[in-house]
Amino acid sequence: MLLLPTMGRPEKARRFIEAYRATGGTLPCWIVLDGADAHRYDGLELPGRWRRIVVAAGTKPGEILNQLFAEHPNDPYYAATADDVVPETPGWDVKLRDACLPDKVAWGYDGIENMGSHPFIGGDLLRKLGWWVAPGLKRSCIDGVWNIIAAKLGRGVYLPDVRTIHHHHTNQKAAFDATYAARADSPDDVAVFRAFLANGLPAALERAKP
Repeated sequence: MLLLPTMGRPEKARRFIEAYRATGGTLPCWIVLDGADAHRYDGLELPGRWRRIVVAAGTKPGEILNQLFAEHPNDPYYAATADDVVPETPGWDVKLRDACLPDKVAWGYDGIENMGSHPFIGGDLLRKLGWWVAPGLKRSCIDGVWNIIAAKLGRGVYLPDVRTIHHHHTNQKAAFDATYAARADSPDDVAVFRAFLANGLPAALERAKP
């Protein structure tokens, strides 16, 4: 399962689709739209095998990912990219998918931190944990949890030659817009993240053992 959540940015979703085509993307992707502005994407032409999903207005990213995992628990891999990501490497999607199977965490060079941004995750690992997003997280710290789990388990796979560049405001590749403002780090998520590290991580690592 490969997801492209997008909100308020039809032009950036179009840019991602153009990059997907230019790099020979082949994995089917589900574009996930918020019900409040899904109409803004009506003219967006999707590649073959892509699917359009509209969720209830205001549904948080963490809720979307866990809901879709619950509905599709047997996929071989799970990945959520973003509308401000621009893949540059031919075959990037298949390379990352293959690197994460069956129970690893794989990511490419994102131009910012290279620490597991928008990772591809092997389905076996999600099934052992029972979630895609750590319980309680809504929009922040999601990738951070996977970075820590991958490091603790020794299952992180970094592919520096796979360029999936994050056109973000922090690296001066994008302006700070309303979508960034809506998805800024939440104090609630930071508190949940810290509680997970203290109380939830040991149990998660135990479940994830071979």
